[in-house]
Amino acid sequence: MSKNDTDIANYKKQLDKFGPAMREIEIRMEKRQDTILEVREKRNTVEDRIFAGFCEQIGVDNIRYVILSSLQKCQMQFEMIMVTHKCNR
Repeated sequence: MSKNDTDIANYKKQLDKFGPAMREIEIRMEKRQDTILEVREKRNTVEDRIFAGFCEQIGVDNIRYVILSSLQKCQMQFEMIMVTHKCNR
């Protein structure tokens, strides 16, 4: 067996060891993602209770709508500024 063949065989053995370790990491990542989603849902529920009166006054379903709308307006303003800046060059 040549040195290259030996090296290849050794690398294949090392790769075989990584498979189960990588799967274990993937499983942990999936569990963390599930936990993040649960926490996000709980946060949304709390926000909905806290801002229910305010949202009712301004006629929106939830505070996330207000935040998203504000972000979109800011993004549009930023894009307009960038276009104006490019035109003035």
